[in-house]
Amino acid sequence: MSLLRVTLAGALLALAAASTASAALTPSSYQSQAKAICSARNDKLAGIDVITLAQTTSGGARIVSESYTIDEDAYERLRALQPPASLAADHSAALWASWRALTQLRKIIQLPGGGTAKTAQTRAAWNTYRTLYAAVTVDWKRLGVPDCEA
Repeated sequence: MSLLRVTLAGALLALAAASTASAALTPSSYQSQAKAICSARNDKLAGIDVITLAQTTSGGARIVSESYTIDEDAYERLRALQPPASLAADHSAALWASWRALTQLRKIIQLPGGGTAKTAQTRAAWNTYRTLYAAVTVDWKRLGVPDCEA
């Protein structure tokens, strides 16, 4: 009975490894799917009514918050992609840079005024975000996914 369990467990592990390996995309399908995710993200960001929201007292904070939600969704969808081995390290680097930028944006949202107060702390936080986001741009561009860079 023990030998049967060990054999079954070994077979299940081999099957899981094979299905994981076969789930990896080709470079072109990976880039195509990543571009589609980022293009949809950009369309959603463009759909935020910045002009109307900016005219309200809490509008700036809502713009930042809505942008964060859209970026977080795109990040989760990009994270779910299975890049080919040739792009896996760059994919991980791009996700890491994206996560760091998202984390900074979340910190900004938690500042007074939702990141819109005119304080030294807010300016410093936004400067850090811009620096982190520059790395995001470089990493996704290196992957051939320029839609993710802006």
